[in-house]
Amino acid sequence: MQNKPRKSNENNFIALLNFIVDPAVIVDEKGKFRVVNDAFIDLTGLSKKELIGTAFLDVRLLTAKSKAILLKNLMKRMQGLPVEPYEINFTGKTGKARFAEVKAKKIDYAGHSADLVIFRDITRRKANARRLKEYSEKMEALVNEKVKEVKESEGRYRELTESISDIFFAMDKNLRYTYWNKASEKLTGISAKDAIGKSLTEIFPDIKGTKVEQFYKKVLRTKQSQSFLNKYRVRDKDFVFEISAYPTMDGLSVFVKGITEHKKAEEALKESEEKYRNLFENARDVIITFDLKGNLTSINKAVEEYGFKKDKMIGKNLLKFVSKKYWPKLLKELASLIQGKLVEGEIEMITPKGKMLAEYRSNPIRRGKKVVGFQTILRDITERKAMEEKLKQYSGHLEELIQKRTKELLESEKRYSVLVEEANVGVATLQDGKIVFANKKGEEIVGYSKEELFGLPFMKLVSEEYRQIVMERYAQRIKGESVPATYEIEVNAKNGEHIPVEISAAHISYQGHPADLIIVRDIREKKRMEEQRSKLERLASIGELAAMVGHDLRNPLTGIMGAAYYLKAKHGTEVGAKGKEMLEIIENAINYSNKIINDLLEYSQDLKLKLTATTPKAMVQSALSLLEVPEKIQIIDAAKDKPTVKADTEKIRKGFVNIIQNAIDAMPEGGTLTIKSRKVKGTLEIAFKDTGTGMSEETLRKLKGGVPLFTTKSKGMGFGLPICRRLVEAHGGKISVESMAGKGTTVTVTIPVNPEPVDEGEEKWIFSESMLSAITAAHRAR
Repeated sequence: MQNKPRKSNENNFIALLNFIVDPAVIVDEKGKFRVVNDAFIDLTGLSKKELIGTAFLDVRLLTAKSKAILLKNLMKRMQGLPVEPYEINFTGKTGKARFAEVKAKKIDYAGHSADLVIFRDITRRKANARRLKEYSEKMEALVNEKVKEVKESEGRYRELTESISDIFFAMDKNLRYTYWNKASEKLTGISAKDAIGKSLTEIFPDIKGTKVEQFYKKVLRTKQSQSFLNKYRVRDKDFVFEISAYPTMDGLSVFVKGITEHKKAEEALKESEEKYRNLFENARDVIITFDLKGNLTSINKAVEEYGFKKDKMIGKNLLKFVSKKYWPKLLKELASLIQGKLVEGEIEMITPKGKMLAEYRSNPIRRGKKVVGFQTILRDITERKAMEEKLKQYSGHLEELIQKRTKELLESEKRYSVLVEEANVGVATLQDGKIVFANKKGEEIVGYSKEELFGLPFMKLVSEEYRQIVMERYAQRIKGESVPATYEIEVNAKNGEHIPVEISAAHISYQGHPADLIIVRDIREKKRMEEQRSKLERLASIGELAAMVGHDLRNPLTGIMGAAYYLKAKHGTEVGAKGKEMLEIIENAINYSNKIINDLLEYSQDLKLKLTATTPKAMVQSALSLLEVPEKIQIIDAAKDKPTVKADTEKIRKGFVNIIQNAIDAMPEGGTLTIKSRKVKGTLEIAFKDTGTGMSEETLRKLKGGVPLFTTKSKGMGFGLPICRRLVEAHGGKISVESMAGKGTTVTVTIPVNPEPVDEGEEKWIFSESMLSAITAAHRAR
């Protein structure tokens, strides 16, 4: 009779061991496997029959070194000596080398001393660490180049701070002003001479003891950059300021930006969360590295835009992708790079999509003082070169016409206007810096009419921070120096908007006098697409983090479950009714937390479909079999046996379970759920119509608008419908919701009869930025 409790406890222990996500085993004093959980079998590919009773030293998957490490630590634990977690390597069931972190504890099992061993698969972590090191080395050269640029710009610091329109000042650690720019003088009426050397409260007595003073002191104390909005009265006028303070070695640097009632504050500068890997991979330009022999060692994904496959390029010589006429030039420059020099120029590349002109900048990669390779940044200038050539040809032709046909001046001017009036780029002619002609596109970009533009100095349209570079480029052209054919600036629109544009210029003759031809291309859409692309790529890494966090939460939940199980099994008769009630609360909380983790992991993991033939009736019946339907609710299953469709039945069942459960929850006093199906032009529609409480217009608007994690239930995270929508959309289908308060809700699922599913790879995440923000907010609220 004593063996039965022991056998029951052993079975319970084995069941509990299978609940653990990580692979786990029990090894006796002779090193033989006594118990293995399902995760260990899945990891190794070996069966329980092959493992139970076998010494771990006889397992063929372990390397000799790993066996020695395991044996050494097993002996130490059996002697009662402490053993810290350690690493081993082994061959997985796929035949590939894998790594694991081993944690073990001496236990009593079946009346004998044994070893409980838990393995944490760290193969991916090891690979990530190795890749991070490689990326760090590759990015070091980029960082060094940026550091050089920063040092070169230090001399322009004072000129920049004096020219900006925002207030900028610096204070020492005692909050005494050490710098005061012109914008500060203009707004406050206090000169730099009167401000420098005085304290914050000497200049502004009303600030003493306020949030502003506390804010500056906090930045000094924490040495962390911070920003906040504050209302303050200056010269009998109320202003709202955005104050941004940055700690320095000597004190603080402070930017103060005024915010009016008609213009919202610009988005605060966000600290980049991009890692070196993202900087390299997501760069707009093509970035390559190659060894001393010219063989490619790494390439970022920008190269794929030109038809290349990254993996197939690695190891091949750079010259294979360069026009042969440039080979002597590159070989000569390679010698300069080996000597540690920087080189730059233009080159013609051979791509699967044709020839590409690129400008490049190459620099050596060093380890210590030794040059071990090179890094090159390539920028596509094919379109720019073509534009320069066309502009050059056009300008030359136009001047030749004006010189040869002086007598036909008026008609030539008319032809010129007709030529450019309907152009898809802004065109303007300047004389003495003032606009004497502008086409329709130019008017459209800045929002001014021809009459308003005529005689207007062109520099007034250029945003203040870009005026210096425009003047410098103009002076260089006057001297006959070579300048970029196009470059980016911002122009001021009539409505106050700063519009990003690409600008090019050339000297021409207009009405017999020297003039400048300005061509402006609106690049707002281009900028928006670039920003959107960068933002989605950033969310991919955040989604991966969310999945890792959800996975790791399972271990503490397992510990809590084990503790609750122990208390219930060993002391169930002692804790009393209240204690049992508390244990049930703990178990319910664990199950609820585990459901949230499952939803989170399902939302973040990659989604691959296994399509099989099924029918509407079979899919509905499969979902209904998993639900407990209250007696006061009637379900009418009018789904048909036709047509036969291809679908992932397990995933569709999950979606239907969520929809049906939501309908049941919406009918607390009872009601009817009617399920119908029909075929419509190559698609299958399945409608779930309940007679429940329905939704308000506001609730339905949020649901249709994709408000993340939205739920009207007292419990839950709002994952149900988003998960259902994701599963249906993976089949190429969609979900629609119609509802009216007090009259019920209808959810319609539409999927193709023969779908072409989209499998979501490891790097494709369903998270949106708003979804991640909502998850964070929900976590904080709890």
